[in-house]
Amino acid sequence: MSTKRKLITKFDIVEVLHLKQTDAAKTLGVSLSTLKSRYYKLFAGKWPNSQERELMLTTSFNRRVEEHILSAVRIPNLLNSREEDEKKIHPDAFKVLQRNSDVR
Repeated sequence: MSTKRKLITKFDIVEVLHLKQTDAAKTLGVSLSTLKSRYYKLFAGKWPNSQERELMLTTSFNRRVEEHILSAVRIPNLLNSREEDEKKIHPDAFKVLQRNSDVR
């Protein structure tokens, strides 16, 4: 009788660290004891408690939001298109400049 061994990588474990150990083991398709022994070999510590897991989720969520915002503001969006004159001023900005020069 042969037993199948499933390779659990550091990446696999990091992906489920936000879960309880029992849920993480189910997600990875391994027993709880297998998950625990693999975790201790790779990280030499205890599984994060509920407060630490909550912090991980919050930090991860904030990082994803930041990445989404940064991806929306890429350099091509900040540059003029090739058809636009580099010295061209947005019409609204031009109106403000005109008003300010008229006040003086």
